Amino acid sequence: MVDLNGSFAFSPVVYLEREKQAELRVFPNPNSGSFTLTLPKATDPLHITLYTVHGTHVRAQNVVLGTTSLTVEDGLRPGVYLLVVEANGKRWTQRVVVR
Repeated sequence: MVDLNGSFAFSPVVYLEREKQAELRVFPNPNSGSFTLTLPKATDPLHITLYTVHGTHVRAQNVVLGTTSLTVEDGLRPGVYLLVVEANGKRWTQRVVVR
């Protein structure tokens, strides 16, 4: 930070370590309306919801415990969507682009 009189000061460096979270992957991304999800491991069934970036609900689905991947073939309209996966009190979000 530089003050109006020309004096300066540095702030201390702070190290943050994030807890490693299970990953949600979407591929291909961008896609043409059909894509595959690699799902995080969970001890409860997963709930998947797809929204437009404006918050409009597009699709929801429960996934059986133990499922590790899922293919979505909705023929979605071109645009940007938000994919939300919930389980074990945790939430993963991934942006999905449809061309």
